[in-house]
Amino acid sequence: EVEHRYRALIEQLPMVTYIDAPDETLTNLYVSPQINELLGRASGPTGKEWAERVHPEDRDRARRETVEGVRSGEPFTLEYRMVRDDGRVIWVRDSATTVRNEPGEAEYVLGFFFDVTERKEAELRLQELERRYRNLVEQLPAVTYMDRVDEEMTSIYVSPQVERVLGVSAEAFVN
Repeated sequence: EVEHRYRALIEQLPMVTYIDAPDETLTNLYVSPQINELLGRASGPTGKEWAERVHPEDRDRARRETVEGVRSGEPFTLEYRMVRDDGRVIWVRDSATTVRNEPGEAEYVLGFFFDVTERKEAELRLQELERRYRNLVEQLPAVTYMDRVDEEMTSIYVSPQVERVLGVSAEAFVN
């Protein structure tokens, strides 16, 4: 009855839960069925979803950070891309912790991950817009600046043209 309730709870969460071996192999011992929806598949979990699905450009970093997190014994979180069955790339946020037995030995890694694609894509779009804005501002033939609305009108940004116009670097002007 307890196992049935536990399984029902785990399998209704809006995230993928997993249990891995606490060593460098990171052998998957359990993965919840939500993996099927996340990865766009009809069949059940194979136990190799993580190793097979982490985006090739993120695979080494994700593995390294995961192994370091397991070694540290501290809870850890990382973000990386995964590839769905339909080829679409998604971003996931993965959080895990190493569970220890009474003598303090690592028994298993307990974790969960969920889709953060919308937030990650919004962050990337914002970074691109900021890059374009900065490029535009720094190409204008005038000094552009931003000040705080406080008693001192503290400068928080000034374009590099300030050096040509006033002979002071942008960093010195703001500080």
